[in-house]
This record gives sequence, C-alpha cells and structure tokens, in this order.
Amino acid sequence: MMYQTLGQTIEREPWTSITDKCWNFDLETIEKNGDYIDIMRHISRISNGELIFDNLKDYVDIEGGKAWTSFNCHGDSYKWSLKVDGEWVDVELFDKVQLLAQKYQTKGRLTTFDTGGQDFVLGFYSKEELESIKQKTGLEIVLVGSKGQ
Repeated sequence: MMYQTLGQTIEREPWTSITDKCWNFDLETIEKNGDYIDIMRHISRISNGELIFDNLKDYVDIEGGKAWTSFNCHGDSYKWSLKVDGEWVDVELFDKVQLLAQKYQTKGRLTTFDTGGQDFVLGFYSKEELESIKQKTGLEIVLVGSKGQ
C-alpha cells in the first residue's frame, strides 16, 4: 500500500506527485487528445532525466479506433500507432518505451508492480535499485516486458 501511495498525486492544487521515483497509474484513462501526452510526461518524470520526451503530440479517436503519439527523444523523432480498446491504455506503449531505454543504454529500466486492480505502479530503476527495493519490501516488482508483467 505504501508503494502505491508513493506513486500517487496529492489530491489538491497544485496536484504534485508525492515522489518522482514511481507513478501509480490507472489503465482505464484514455478519453481524449492529451491523455498519451500525460503518460509520456509521467514516464519522463520518473526516469530521472534519462528519457526526456519533447515535442509531444498525440491523437485519440476512440469512436474511430485510431490513436498515436509522437515525440523526440535523444534527438530522434518517433511516431507510434496505438491500439484503441475503449478507454484502456495500449500497454504496448510501455514495451516500446522499454526498448528506448535499452537503445539509449539508460541506467534505469521501466518496472511494474501489479496492484491486483486496474491500476499498477510504474517505476524506473537501475538493476541495483530494483534489487534493493525488492529485498527491503518483498514486493513483486518486475521489469516491463518480463514474465509476470
């Protein structure tokens, strides 16, 4: 419960995150343009400056079944088509970000902690940080793209 709480936003203005180490994220949150931009900004925030996404744009048309996000990272431009399934996030987005972390050889990698609900806690940790957290808490935090995700 503490790990989930650390990933939340303070529920009053200025709506700041409790920590920049993780993000508790609801998977049923895609409704309009800007929603994938918010996701990418949060991922950038928790990456400790290792993955900075700029020139962020997105398009979401649930009725038309079309969504995409585009951005720059480390001087490269990307545009990713995304699956539309009602208001559910295309979780392949996180796999794609993980591939960027590998491509740019960041110290950290995206991690996920399954809360048992429709949310999860997304983190970005080095191998050493992840092992330390798991050892101290006993939580089943796994790398995005790992078995058990």
